[in-house]
Amino acid sequence: MDLNEFRIMHSELIEHYQFIEYHLKCICSALQREKPFLGEMESVEKDTSIRLLNHICHIQKGRKDKILSEEECKRIRDLCNHRNGWVHSCYVNLKRDYKTGVPTNKDVIMQMTKDWIEARDLRELLDIRKRPLQYEKYKLEEAMRNQISGDSIK
Repeated sequence: MDLNEFRIMHSELIEHYQFIEYHLKCICSALQREKPFLGEMESVEKDTSIRLLNHICHIQKGRKDKILSEEECKRIRDLCNHRNGWVHSCYVNLKRDYKTGVPTNKDVIMQMTKDWIEARDLRELLDIRKRPLQYEKYKLEEAMRNQISGDSIK
């Protein structure tokens, strides 16, 4: 893998991490019943992925149907820990050939490939899990709006 390929894979990995965080925010927002979906999105906007995951785990304790299994939560936690390394110190700690710039540490390349696959898979999983929650929340809000507008007409 040359440096450009490494950079592309790293960029795609960060993209997956950003979508994972976004999907976690959507799930948190959809699980909140007190506020409309967009209002709740604003309240979780600055939360970290780990905080969002902990919040989801706490909320789902009271639900019969779990959004995420314990194993999925562990996978996401592990991924968040790996994310910090890729975001904050990847290039600083990267060993490269002095003349070509090609990364020389094969273990780093293998770990990034493994993390890329895991991030892609978790991104997909969270996207699938958030959709019915968002739809359910939207339908509830729509019913509430219809009831309010119907009451005001009478």
